[in-house]
Amino acid sequence: MQNESNTIFDQDFLQETFVRRRQLMPLALKIYVWFYMLFSVYNVLTFIYINIQRWLDVLRYESFDKFLLLTIFTGLAFPVLRFLSNLFIWLERKSAILTGIIITVLHILYSCVSFVIIYNMFGRLDLMIWTVPLVLLEIPYLVLLLNIRKRWEQTGISGNEQEQHFKGLK
Repeated sequence: MQNESNTIFDQDFLQETFVRRRQLMPLALKIYVWFYMLFSVYNVLTFIYINIQRWLDVLRYESFDKFLLLTIFTGLAFPVLRFLSNLFIWLERKSAILTGIIITVLHILYSCVSFVIIYNMFGRLDLMIWTVPLVLLEIPYLVLLLNIRKRWEQTGISGNEQEQHFKGLK
C-alpha cells in the first residue's frame, strides 16, 4: 500500500500557489535594482574622492558650517539609502518596495529643490546638468515600484519564507 499524505495541501500544491517576489519583478525592475545598487556605490566613492580635500581643510581650520554638514549628510545619505532599499528589494523583503518608493520620492523632491536653489544662487544651469536626466530616469523606476507594490506585499513570498514553510510541512 502506498504512503498517502494526510492533507490535500502537499508540497507540490503549495509550490504552485506561492510566488517568489523575485518572479514578480519585471526585467526592467531587475535592471534598475542592479543599476541603482552599483550607481549608489559609485556615488559614495566619487563624493568622498571629490570632497576629501575640502573636509580636511575644514578640519584643519575648524570651521564647520551648516551648509557643509547638509551637503555631507545628503551626499552620503541618499546613495546609502538607495543602495539599501534596492538590496532589500533584491533580497525580497516585504517592506522593500514601500521603502524604495519613499526614498525615490524624497530623492526626486530633493533634486528638484536643489536644482531651483542652485539656479537661484548661481543663475547657471550647467552646474546641474546631470540632475534632469537622473530625475527622468527615476520616474519609470517609481512607476514600476508602484505597479508591483500590492502584489509584492500580498501574494509574494521570499525564498527564506518559502524554505521555512516547506520545512514545517515535512
